[in-house]
Amino acid sequence: MDFAAPETAPTILPFTKFEIMGESKMLWARLLAYATGTVQELLLRSEYLAAENRILRGQIKGRRDS
Repeated sequence: MDFAAPETAPTILPFTKFEIMGESKMLWARLLAYATGTVQELLLRSEYLAAENRILRGQIKGRRDS
């Protein structure tokens, strides 16, 4: 087999370079969307836990004062 000539080279992926670049951009967009969603979820969870912590600390102080 002569792999020097493009017509005799084995084809691994039937995609053109443009399609691969498009797939890569879509993959990065999905990865970024997932990471952004994860960060937003963590920020919301942190905010919720901080509020819950304030409430519980207030309840503990109320019990000590009684």
